[in-house]
Amino acid sequence: MRRELGMFVALVCMCAGLWISNPDFLGQSNAVNTTRQISMLGIYSIGIAFVIVTGGIDLSIGSVVGLTGVIIARLSANPSGGDAGYSL
Repeated sequence: MRRELGMFVALVCMCAGLWISNPDFLGQSNAVNTTRQISMLGIYSIGIAFVIVTGGIDLSIGSVVGLTGVIIARLSANPSGGDAGYSL
């Protein structure tokens, strides 16, 4: 319990330091952006958890995750050379 409490205090101290240096740190836009960035990793982790629970883990999972990122980046780009409005 002591180790977890120490990590929690360290997290609170880091958040307080970031909030003092940038008042927008605790703002709604930062929370929404952070949630958007973390949501994709959450979806991956749920899928990988099912693979681990069923005992079907192998080395190809990492390559599929990497390939998915490349495919999404390719589909976001406009093939005619223009910008589709999404950053790769």
